[in-house]
Amino acid sequence: MYRVMLIDDEPIILEKLQNVIDWEKENCRIVAVADNGAEAMNLCRDLKPQIIFSDIYMPLMDGLELAEEIKILLPESLVILISGYNEFAYAQKAIEAGVFRYLLKPIRAGELSKILAEAKSRLTERRQATEEKIRLQNLIKKNLPGLREKFFVKLINGQLGPEDLKEQLAFLEIKLQGEWWGTILFHLDNYPQLAQKKKEAELQFYQFHLLELIKKRYTAPSFLYSLIHRPAEIVLLYGLTEPGEEKKLYETTLFVQDEILKADGVSFSAGFGGLYPELVALERSYQEALLALEFKVWTGANALIPYRDIENSKSGRLLHHREQETFSSLLRGGNREKILGFIQQIFTTLKTANYLHMPKSYLLLTVLDLVNQIIRSLLEFNGSLEEIYGPAFDPVREINNFETLDQLQTWLEKMAWQAVAFINDHKQKVGRNFVEKAREYIEENFHDPDLNLEKVADQVYVSSCYLSRLFKEVTAYSFTEYLNRRRVSAAEKLLLTTGAKIYEIAEAVGFRDSHYFGIVFKKITGLAPSDYRDQIRSNPFA
Repeated sequence: MYRVMLIDDEPIILEKLQNVIDWEKENCRIVAVADNGAEAMNLCRDLKPQIIFSDIYMPLMDGLELAEEIKILLPESLVILISGYNEFAYAQKAIEAGVFRYLLKPIRAGELSKILAEAKSRLTERRQATEEKIRLQNLIKKNLPGLREKFFVKLINGQLGPEDLKEQLAFLEIKLQGEWWGTILFHLDNYPQLAQKKKEAELQFYQFHLLELIKKRYTAPSFLYSLIHRPAEIVLLYGLTEPGEEKKLYETTLFVQDEILKADGVSFSAGFGGLYPELVALERSYQEALLALEFKVWTGANALIPYRDIENSKSGRLLHHREQETFSSLLRGGNREKILGFIQQIFTTLKTANYLHMPKSYLLLTVLDLVNQIIRSLLEFNGSLEEIYGPAFDPVREINNFETLDQLQTWLEKMAWQAVAFINDHKQKVGRNFVEKAREYIEENFHDPDLNLEKVADQVYVSSCYLSRLFKEVTAYSFTEYLNRRRVSAAEKLLLTTGAKIYEIAEAVGFRDSHYFGIVFKKITGLAPSDYRDQIRSNPFA
């Protein structure tokens, strides 16, 4: 039941308020009555009424003063003021004091019940809103681990700026400690092969076992957070008081590598990104850790690869740079001359004085970086390395057998040449397939006057520009030329086998304008449609 308090300095009014309606039927209980504001405030502190009816004019503390005090003491309670005056000034002050309603004397049961119903409805709405807020707060608290993980994933993917961090860290209740921030990436070795041999349950076990070992063994840094980011990839974000503490992380990583190898028979490699004084720089550290792990192809499995150990400030070849993307684009484009020119430019640069003192390991990693781009491009076109390069293809072993840059350049040019030959052949097969599907669609719909390049391209799921180029390459005709020839071919049969009028035949094969049909027909056959019909009928063997 709702707790009600009645306040009035006139006993007759106070008695009438208690008896004018059946409070119990209204689901209300009068918990207190008072004849002045000061007494009412004392009762409010103890009884905490939810609905308060109060006269405006009272000794010691009037109704408006009382309403202001109650607003502070019981902000969820509703105050209804009673007055014999209907003046705007009072109503305005009542609103400022947070009064819910304004009830005029003499008090009538109907009016009192109406205002009481409104007050109960408002309290119910507030209670429901409060319950919903509590429910959502509990839900957020329950899901905080997942929300924190999403926050850190966004952080390493560069989706958060410095201005977002403070607010989100407070919301997620993340307490940071440290002056230097870095990342470690753990990749299960030979994951594609493991995925083919092992069941999903076993793969998940390896991943979660490694995650548990990471949480258990890495204790030195001031701050740690680990998560499974992708299949076979676990990210550890950490904060250090000083950079020298990183050595302890190396030691722990080697220990965990031995531990999981003995326990599960699997190995992992770890890439260490750089250390930075800003938390937002964890994105850069993460990208560096990814780049470090790309060189596992040279270091082998069960490796620990700090980014700073492979970074070459002179050549820049070990970084994610524009030239790498250029080489990939050239391979996909299939232009042999441009690819060979690019490789020659790379090796010309490597032979300059700035690179004479480059360690051999850096040089080999630079070449392996280019090899990696060739292999990725082939895989994009469903190429088989064994079919293209033979079953004994082992680029790491072959590269290590070369002693001069010229030998390396010749080998890389040959490898790129073979890749481009496969890519171009594959693209031609794919192109012919698209054109064949387009021709089938034209065959079925050439009579449609609205048929055009865009409509056919949509049907075979390629761009109109690409289909136009393919048509020219495969058929030696442009799309429009091919469509017109198909329509004219159909018109020839109709001219020979039917007595239909020229404009009827034009419409039947997809031309809206019989005059334009005549122009196209004559351009392709050398004769106007009527002349063609006369000549064929007079000499069917011509």
